[in-house]
Amino acid sequence: MTDIVKQINLEESTHPSIFIVTKNNLVALEILQKALNSLKHKKGLYLQANNFNINSRKEEYLSYDILFIDKIEFLKANEEEEFLSLLEELRREGKTVVFAATTEPQKLNMFSESLRNILGFGLVISIS
Repeated sequence: MTDIVKQINLEESTHPSIFIVTKNNLVALEILQKALNSLKHKKGLYLQANNFNINSRKEEYLSYDILFIDKIEFLKANEEEEFLSLLEELRREGKTVVFAATTEPQKLNMFSESLRNILGFGLVISIS
């Protein structure tokens, strides 16, 4: 796992997003936590998609250099439009979002094609 964290090197990453696919949620959690803890010069926030609340916390989310969003497949359907808006703002500001899910971005059929395309736009890492 440390190799994966070193590989994505978030301190110097030029990827607007990184999508980690693993069937094991605990592996995803461990990778995201190690990546967050490895930050020295950037400020990061870990959260789970089912606890995402854009309306009341958007300014807070925008204050971080890197957002780590676990279990993205559990993002509430009624938050998708605001979530897309937030991702666009983060991208414009040169910030990074690291997603984790049990399924590849293009197979997240509960989301619109626009969101699936954005989720799969950056670096996608599959871990068996």
